[in-house]
Amino acid sequence: MSTIDDIFSEENMLKYADACIDLAVDVPQFRSNSQEPFDTLVIPSRGAVPFFLGMVYALGQLRDIGPEYHDFIENVGVQEMLAPLIPESSPISRTVDGKKVRVLLSPFTADLNIEKYDKRELSTEYTKKTREYWARVTASFFKPLEERTKDPYFRSFTEVILKEIERRGYVAENYARFPQITNFAMIDTIISGRAATEILQAFDAIARETENDSFNPHSFLVIDESGRKLRPEFSRYLNIKRARGQIREMYEVPRIVSEDEGASLLGVSAVVYPSVMKESKLLSIGGKEFFVGAGSWRLGSDLGEGENMYKLNFDKFMGLVYAAIDTQFASQYGLGEPKFNLDRFRHIRKEVAKYLADKKVLTINDPNTEVLNLNPRYTVVEPYETGSHVVHIPFDASSTEQLLSRICSSPGVFCHRPLAERKR
Repeated sequence: MSTIDDIFSEENMLKYADACIDLAVDVPQFRSNSQEPFDTLVIPSRGAVPFFLGMVYALGQLRDIGPEYHDFIENVGVQEMLAPLIPESSPISRTVDGKKVRVLLSPFTADLNIEKYDKRELSTEYTKKTREYWARVTASFFKPLEERTKDPYFRSFTEVILKEIERRGYVAENYARFPQITNFAMIDTIISGRAATEILQAFDAIARETENDSFNPHSFLVIDESGRKLRPEFSRYLNIKRARGQIREMYEVPRIVSEDEGASLLGVSAVVYPSVMKESKLLSIGGKEFFVGAGSWRLGSDLGEGENMYKLNFDKFMGLVYAAIDTQFASQYGLGEPKFNLDRFRHIRKEVAKYLADKKVLTINDPNTEVLNLNPRYTVVEPYETGSHVVHIPFDASSTEQLLSRICSSPGVFCHRPLAERKR
């Protein structure tokens, strides 16, 4: 069994930093050289968040190397939700307003344990359908703002999940105001390859339906354990996408140390609502099942207690990532003093590894749903957290029925029978 020191080893962290630097080099170059440059950069997984932040940090050292980097930095902005995580020294905008490149958080999280909620159901079925749902939500951003707010996928996310369940109307409004997408790119992480494959296949389906290749993102993928866990069936699909030019780069690292480690190392937490997912199988739209992959992300700092432990944990981890980036820039680009940066990195690495071990940061805990500030109208029943730190919050039958009724009120959504008559 790996120790904390093994996981956050010098090699693992420096290779992690290399991936951040490579993203910082490649993403602006690709956009600069494209005939139809992307206007939106989608972050579909929690695992991609630290790599995006590392890329942003690395861009600060690249901005004077070439015009494409300076232009990218001057023209990129993030959603307000992500703004508190941006490195303090970074010049990029903390708002998407007026920016040519906007960063969109699209919570594709589908690391589910549905069997714990209902052993008659299969997580694999829900996982695929959840990713298809979030691809449809993401696709709604291709619509003008006035049309987007009527889209049933968009409405189920913003009106029911964000506003009704979570009472986060300000976040819903932030999504409603997000500028229309024309072309997009995506940064994601890969372990077995299933998640990236199912996400990209969902976009393939939308592209075919609409006869619009713009729904196929240009992807930049970070691969865990140098591809050793990448399954052949998913590798084949991803290689085809790469041959078509839709996967731009694939970066192999020995270990994605932050993967599936919750808000402490990812900066964002994931929450899903399995009872809403299950009962949404009663719904249809356009003659097809309207499965709602009910879930959301929120900042780890939203969950903090006492001295905001999640923010402190994440800040320490990202401080280590930034120190590793400084070290690699010094040794590979001559930007800084190599020995000073390496000594500083090694000191921080030991300090952070000890802190993570002492505080038992990677331990699974029972979720405290009170800090989520959910709508008290809906009764929570036996919440639980999975090994990948995804909080599952089921509601009782009456609450679930009320929420499904709200989803049914969206234009075009049809409920096959009264919810009160559904089979238990």
